[in-house]
Amino acid sequence: MEVGSLEAVKEGIGQGLGIAALSPWVVQRELQEKTLVALPLGRRKLRRNWCALRSLDRKSNLAEETFVKLCQTAAVALTS
Repeated sequence: MEVGSLEAVKEGIGQGLGIAALSPWVVQRELQEKTLVALPLGRRKLRRNWCALRSLDRKSNLAEETFVKLCQTAAVALTS
């Protein structure tokens, strides 16, 4: 199922409509309130590929380029 927001995903899970793989920070409040429960997925961690998107019709501006570089630096720091 595809839904439009993380809140909708959490609401659906709370209503018994299924399960989802979400980052712990997304459900921190629900885990503390014990309205949802986290299940172990095994020893291997999930990996995600992230990307920044822009239109092919225009060049990135300085703010966008700076943001992408900051993201790249953070990703290296987090995976080291």
